[in-house]
Amino acid sequence: MSKAYFNEKLRAWRLSKKITQRKLADRLDVGIVTICRWEAGIQRPSKLALYRLQTLGFFHSPDESVPHELLK
Repeated sequence: MSKAYFNEKLRAWRLSKKITQRKLADRLDVGIVTICRWEAGIQRPSKLALYRLQTLGFFHSPDESVPHELLK
């Protein structure tokens, strides 16, 4: 999953779950500006944030675990 693809997928997933940027930021213990930056493709999430996204169901299956390029 490329950086550009991640931001598009994150936004689509969030909207499909009817989660606001504020609510997602609260669940991930990050600021709303951080969510905006991820969705704009300006910044990548930290390893901890990726783990938290995984616990919320962002990565749907074990085959779709945290992509290696996001862990760099």
